[in-house]
Amino acid sequence: MARSQLLMIAFAAAALLVSRIPRIGKFFRSTNTLIHESGHALITLLTSGTVVSIDLNSDTSGAATTQSRYWLFKVLIALAGYFFASATAYLLFYLISKAQYTWVFYIFFSFAIVNLLFWVRNGYGIFWLLIFSGILGWVFYYRLPDYLFATSVFFSSLVLFESIFSAATVCWISMNEPSNAGDASNLRDFTYIPAPIWGMLFLAQALYFGYLTVSLFW
Repeated sequence: MARSQLLMIAFAAAALLVSRIPRIGKFFRSTNTLIHESGHALITLLTSGTVVSIDLNSDTSGAATTQSRYWLFKVLIALAGYFFASATAYLLFYLISKAQYTWVFYIFFSFAIVNLLFWVRNGYGIFWLLIFSGILGWVFYYRLPDYLFATSVFFSSLVLFESIFSAATVCWISMNEPSNAGDASNLRDFTYIPAPIWGMLFLAQALYFGYLTVSLFW
């Protein structure tokens, strides 16, 4: 196994371990929340809707408040979060596989700045975005290849793992508390298709993108 693959496994494992540490882990897991809620916001804009606000919370939950006129667009917006997070995780690792670490930074930094300037208005969300942007900016300023690689893999791994874990969580909740299953509950209300169906769809696509991501390297 190549040295780069061993290092990638090490940094990905570190991301997984850090994300499970009480309190500290929640801070890092919010990286996926940022991407997830941004997915809702981007599809809202693409369908000519309005993004009112986004909340990023200390328990890793988030909420995108949006306005859209048409039923189909509301369905697409509700679908967007989990799909967008999974697809973004794949894109990030695709860039890493091509050694395009600076583009990984550009993606993360763009999401952080756009959310900070236009969408996020709750106190914790603003605090988190400032710290996250500061970490990225500090590493990017020195442009040390090893630091760029390690940071890219670390934060991309957080998005990958959490996109799967959050999808598994919403799938479980949709089967046991279908009225409290977030996007799956919203889609049930929009389409009358049971929440567990949407929960299983979210989990299936997350696992599929996870498989595609691993296939980039092995």
